[in-house]
Order: sequence, then C-alpha cells, then structure tokens
Amino acid sequence: IPLIMITNALFFLGANLFFTSYTPFLKANDLSYFEITGLDLYVTVINALASTHMLSGFSKKGEPGTIVEFLSLRAIAFLFGALASIYFTGRPVIYVTLLLYLLIGMAYTNITIGMNSLLYRFLPAGRQGGTLGVYSALNSIAMFLGSFLSGNISFFLGYPVTFLLSSIALFGAASLFEWHFKPTRGEEEEPI
Repeated sequence: IPLIMITNALFFLGANLFFTSYTPFLKANDLSYFEITGLDLYVTVINALASTHMLSGFSKKGEPGTIVEFLSLRAIAFLFGALASIYFTGRPVIYVTLLLYLLIGMAYTNITIGMNSLLYRFLPAGRQGGTLGVYSALNSIAMFLGSFLSGNISFFLGYPVTFLLSSIALFGAASLFEWHFKPTRGEEEEPI
C-alpha cells in the first residue's frame, strides 16, 4: 500500500506541475479564453470516452503492467509538452495541445481506474477508512506542492523546465511501480 500511495502522489505532483502552468502557457501564446475553455472541454470528453468499458476494461483489473504503461504514456506526453513549448509558439500551439490532451486524457483515466482497483485490492481489512484517509491526504499534499512549485518554476526557469519536471515525476512513478511489481507483459515465450 505505501508504494501505491507514493506512486499516486508522484502522479498528482506531476499532473499539477504540468496543468498549473499549461493554461498560462496557452494564454502567453495568444490563445483566447474561449479556445482554452474549448481545449479543457476536449480533454474532459477524452477522459469520458476513455472511461467507457471498451477503452478502460483492461485497466479495471488493476494490473501493474497496464498502470506502468499508462504512466509512461502520460510522462511521454508531458515530455512532448516540454519540447513543444520550445519549438512551437503562437497559433500552432492549439494543434499541439489537441494531440497532447488526447494522450494525457487517455492515460489519466486508465491510470486512475487501475490505481484505484489495485489499491482496493490491497486495503487492509478493518482499516480501510484510515488507509483511504492517508491516501487522500498524500494526494492532496502532492497536488498542492505541484501547483505551488509549478508557478515558481515557470516564473524563474520557464515553461519547458516545468513541463520537463512534470514528465520526470511521472517517469519516476512508472519506474517505482515497475521496480516493485516487476509486471509481466504478454505471454512468456517458450524456450526452444
């Protein structure tokens, strides 16, 4: 359980590092509030579509390998955001964001479904409430720190550094999960 909590805290830290500064980044690139709101609605629709049984059925099992893959996908998307913030400015940022939000939204839904399934599978009998309280508190602290650090990092070091650090947090979460659970992927090959 502690590893699941730490991994999820890294997930929320990375998410808030990214999203706290991404809206100001969009505004700095001359997107209107209407366009930014449209992009926010777009990622919400992606999250909703990704939660349908057809797209999230495999995540509901809470398999560590699936969680690692979606944590890695989200980390790659954040890394792409860091690179895109260097190479794209002005109007083209909206097209980059559409692709970015597609990847981020698909990953988010499957990570949260998988993590919650895994967490509920390992909750200690008779102590579910206390364990969930600690889990919630750690996530809240991680979100607060991510938001607080995001603004300061962006101000002093720029958006690309903030987005890179968000990617590192997600890659850290995926690596920690991979190291602990050592998930298998696909079928093991038969020796010849």
